[in-house]
Amino acid sequence: EEEIVLKPFPVNKVIMSTVELSTGITKSNDENNIFYKNTLEVIPNPSNLFGNNLSKLYYYLELYNLNNAELGDKYSIVTVIANKDGTEIKSESKKYDLKSNSKVEYGSLDINNLPSNTYQLLIKLLDSGDNELIRAYKYFYVFSSDTSTANQNLTELENQYLLSEYP
Repeated sequence: EEEIVLKPFPVNKVIMSTVELSTGITKSNDENNIFYKNTLEVIPNPSNLFGNNLSKLYYYLELYNLNNAELGDKYSIVTVIANKDGTEIKSESKKYDLKSNSKVEYGSLDINNLPSNTYQLLIKLLDSGDNELIRAYKYFYVFSSDTSTANQNLTELENQYLLSEYP
């Protein structure tokens, strides 16, 4: 069970959906597919667990109410992988021209070299002056069965969970 809080949808302010983590995103025309979104098939990863055979982290989100008054004529989307304490590990930035009032943003990040641990995927929307307007984040977990690279900072409880049948 999970408690969900519904917030009103603002109509005059730039907003960002939550980030969906995925095991794969491909172009699709199959509108009857339960994972179909905006010409894409987005295969969800509700456990947010990656590693071993899942060495790419795919993400999907939507932006609404994009406007010239808040953004200017260009904007950037910055994707960051950080430790659970917020220390940045890697980041990439994409620049866009403002062409419409909404945008689907998706991509993938190689997480093959990350040791077993908890991480944060942070996505920021920057205006034309590189000022941050809004951000969304999602925690994810990397588990590698290669014990030579396993991070010893995991708690005993985290280790028990990752080695159990539930992940």
